[in-house]
Amino acid sequence: MNSHFSIHIPLFVSTIDFKNIFVTLRLFL
Repeated sequence: MNSHFSIHIPLFVSTIDFKNIFVTLRLFL
């Protein structure tokens, strides 16, 4: 169970970071 969270949470955070980067790029462009 703990192993599942260790994998799942970083993927979720990675997705949020990707969206934030995308939004930031759109603001600059």
